[in-house]
Amino acid sequence: MTAATQWEYAECTFSGPSSDVTVRFYWGQGDGFVARAKGWFGDLLTEGASATNLLKFTANVQAPAVLGFMGTNGWELVGFSAAPDGGAQYVFKRPFGNTDIGKPV
Repeated sequence: MTAATQWEYAECTFSGPSSDVTVRFYWGQGDGFVARAKGWFGDLLTEGASATNLLKFTANVQAPAVLGFMGTNGWELVGFSAAPDGGAQYVFKRPFGNTDIGKPV
């Protein structure tokens, strides 16, 4: 019998059409991941507010850019909801242990 896959999850929240955006991770992603995010988003990633378990972006970031970044880093989109005020929330998952800091699978 094969062991069940364990997953880690992340949430991306767009509070409204002109609000800042956050991606919250439930396990630290490592400094390499944050460096890749800085390289991908440049000035759209808020310096000082970004840590290995939270990326914070200015309101100018677009959903396709965030989705593309997450997808190229092993995250799979598994849920989405939108609000009438323009807010949206995305939920991602990937196999537990798939990070820069090598936590156990």
